[in-house]
Amino acid sequence: MSKRANPRHMSTKSTAQHISAFLDEWQATTVMVQERAGRGDSAFLKEIVLLEGMDRANCVSKAGNSRLDAAAKTLLLREGLAAKLSRQTSRKALLRGLLTGPH
Repeated sequence: MSKRANPRHMSTKSTAQHISAFLDEWQATTVMVQERAGRGDSAFLKEIVLLEGMDRANCVSKAGNSRLDAAAKTLLLREGLAAKLSRQTSRKALLRGLLTGPH
C-alpha cells in the first residue's frame, strides 16, 4: 500500500486520479486482508476503514479512504453540487458506480 496521501496535494488532482489511487489502495488492502486473516493476524483491523454498502472486499486502507473522500469532494465541486449534496452521498454514488459499472 502507498504512503499516506498528502492532503495539500489532493486538491490539484482530478476526480479520475483520486479514483485510480483509491482503486489501487482498495485492491492492495483486499489482498493484504486476505493474507493476514488467513494467518489469523487481526492487527490489520486498526489499519483499515469499512466501506458502507458493500458485501465483499468492503474495506480499504486509511490512505485509500482519504482518496475516496478526495474523489467525492472533487466530483461535487466539478459538478457544482457541493451545496446540494453531502460528501457521504457522493462517496456512496462513486462506490455504487464502481460496483455496477456504466449503465
